[in-house]
Amino acid sequence: MKVTTDPSITSEYRSVPHWLINTVKKGDKEYDGFGQPVAEVIDIKTYDTWGSYKETYEKLRLNVLYNKNQHKYTYSSKDLMIGGPISVKPNGILSEGVITSIEGISDERKKVHKKVLVTLENGENYTYITTGIEPWIAEAVKVGDEMKDFDDHTIAKVLEKKVKPASRRTVDANGNPHLVQDPYLVDMNLIMDVETIYDKGIYYFRENQKVEINQVLHIHTEKYDFGFLVTDILE
Repeated sequence: MKVTTDPSITSEYRSVPHWLINTVKKGDKEYDGFGQPVAEVIDIKTYDTWGSYKETYEKLRLNVLYNKNQHKYTYSSKDLMIGGPISVKPNGILSEGVITSIEGISDERKKVHKKVLVTLENGENYTYITTGIEPWIAEAVKVGDEMKDFDDHTIAKVLEKKVKPASRRTVDANGNPHLVQDPYLVDMNLIMDVETIYDKGIYYFRENQKVEINQVLHIHTEKYDFGFLVTDILE
């Protein structure tokens, strides 16, 4: 499941504070009134998003009931379904979220691969003199880099990469603006393939990130954790 403070499938603000996520650990369990485990955290993946917030996925083992007549699983008297809400309390700590997958149950939501053009801007440059990045950051990104989900399935991949000197805005002695080549920073543009979920006319990456121009896609690999700005939708 994806942990969230707002279990709405279309909410864009579903990250949680780092202090809350840090209280839940792999192996934590929830027990029923007889002291028997009904839920166990068997894996956790956490990604930075913005500020002190993180995007977190928990892989759970649940003690569920199966309704043969309705062909449904229930946990804590609630139906388990992909895209539906879930609430667990490992070690007494409340975790609420949205179910992103269920072992043995196919996902009926429409998955579509989108090819997007993205760039990485210098988020610390608030004056917008330049949006260029340090060359060593660009060098860390390679064609073929992949982001994978819990099941080792590729959900994002770098297909092409172009790097060029960044532009810098300057003003001459007469107050006239000029655009010159930055002597230190570079611009990096990537073509990426991302797996999305199509819902009500909108494509979402990782459940809640809109795949639209001027939206940020958070990509996490073994080497880096970046927020890429979408500049064009190619396919």
